[in-house]
Amino acid sequence: MSLRSTSSRLFLPGIAVLCVFACFAAARLQFRTTGQPISRLVRTAVALGSTQFAIADFDGDRQPDLAYVRVASDGSPASQYSVDFNFSGGHKPAIYVAGPSGGLQITQRDVNGDKFADMVFTSQLDSHFVVIFLNDGHGNFVTADAGDFPGAG
Repeated sequence: MSLRSTSSRLFLPGIAVLCVFACFAAARLQFRTTGQPISRLVRTAVALGSTQFAIADFDGDRQPDLAYVRVASDGSPASQYSVDFNFSGGHKPAIYVAGPSGGLQITQRDVNGDKFADMVFTSQLDSHFVVIFLNDGHGNFVTADAGDFPGAG
C-alpha cells in the first residue's frame, strides 16, 4: 500500500473529525454559561449515528439545542432524511426532507436577518442547495424557497 493511497483513505475521515471539533469549539464559545454541555449534545448526535448536526439556540431559551440528520429511507437517486431535534426543553417531532442520495449537510445560520438560527441543507456529495428551514425563534420551522435567499445555499 503506497503512502498516497493511505493518505487518500484518511483524508475524508480526518476532515469529518476536524468538522466535529470545529462545531464543538464554536458552540462552546457561543454557549459558555449554559447548563447543557455542548459535548453531551455532540456525543448524542454521534451515538445516534449522525455526523451531520447543528448546535444552536433554536427555541429561544438561550440554551444550546441539537438538530441532526439521519437517513430515513435510502434510495437512488433520492433518499428521505429525518431531521431530529434534541431541545434543552425536550424533544420535538422530526421534520422529513427529500434529497439526493449520499447524505445531507446541515448548517445553522440566520438567512433572513431575524436573529434566529435557521437551517440550510446542502448535498453532502456536491454541496448543492437542497432546502432552507426558517425558524420562528421558538423552534418551529417553515420551508423557504432558495430563490428568496440566494446567498444561503
